[in-house]
Amino acid sequence: AQHGPGIENAFPGVAQAYSENVPLLVLPASGPLKRQFTRPVFSAVDNYAHVTKWAAFVGDVQDLPDHLYRAFHLMRTGKPGPVLLEIPNEVFNAEFKGDIDYEPARVWRSAPDPADVRAAAAILAEAERPVIFAGQGVLRAEATDSLIALAERLSAPVLTTNPGKSAFPENHPLALGSSVISAPRALSEFLRDADVVFAIGSSLTITNFGPNPPAGKRIIHSTNDHEDVNKDHRVECAMIGDAKISLDQLLDAVGRVGTEPLSDHAAHRETAPVHLLQAEPIHDRERVTAEVVSSILAVATGPSSMESPTQTSNYSLVTRSEEHTSELQSPDHLVCRLLLEK
Repeated sequence: AQHGPGIENAFPGVAQAYSENVPLLVLPASGPLKRQFTRPVFSAVDNYAHVTKWAAFVGDVQDLPDHLYRAFHLMRTGKPGPVLLEIPNEVFNAEFKGDIDYEPARVWRSAPDPADVRAAAAILAEAERPVIFAGQGVLRAEATDSLIALAERLSAPVLTTNPGKSAFPENHPLALGSSVISAPRALSEFLRDADVVFAIGSSLTITNFGPNPPAGKRIIHSTNDHEDVNKDHRVECAMIGDAKISLDQLLDAVGRVGTEPLSDHAAHRETAPVHLLQAEPIHDRERVTAEVVSSILAVATGPSSMESPTQTSNYSLVTRSEEHTSELQSPDHLVCRLLLEK
């Protein structure tokens, strides 16, 4: 980034990457070495210290290989996040002396304490209505297959945070979907009724833009950062380590408990409304479009235009009023044509 205005204007993007645990290497230029700490020369290291995992000033070109090695290590190991190396133009333009001895920094993973894994398995064995709360850590650890195996072993439905969306396939019968400000009704109801919440790959930070475990739940928190634990929610058991390693070890520990599914969610799902648990994709685009538009119009025209919820079809969000039906079902309707545009 350009020194001065360039790096100053980059702050919102770097701060967002920090809050969402996105690995990002930031390489801003800087003013001349002799003018460092001279007002009003902007110091990226000082100003970005609170929104980066690490920020350092490189005053000698010979230090660049070691600083870059450390930057890539910190950026991708543990909880990802942005790192910053502030490099003055004269260092950027300097000639490196000698051979460059550099190899890409590998990503180091850690495993949870076996005693914590056994404790988590015991809690899940006692649970009657467990719910799995999956975050983006599952994606970064490439642990989707392990998550599916554990969910099926427990017969436990799975919700995902918005950053963790697609960590669990949404056409799977146990998928509750993802949540931001709004959430599928199934997600809200199963999370409300859960007796145990198993959070994996999520910091469980309280947010207005995603699901939050309700108060009073027994929580198992699996994360690769110990600072996440007991931050916003008191947990009964924590597993500190890589999401895939943690899931594989927990699956093995749960398997030692017995051979039958450990929860009664299978029976619970039998009594749930079909439209809450529909796993197959909906291909009738005109019908779905018409129902979405009718929902919007029904809300806009008030409750008098809405039929009884008991008359709602499996896929209806809000049933159409009779006066809207013929118009909305026509593919020539302006709103339908706009929504059906590819």
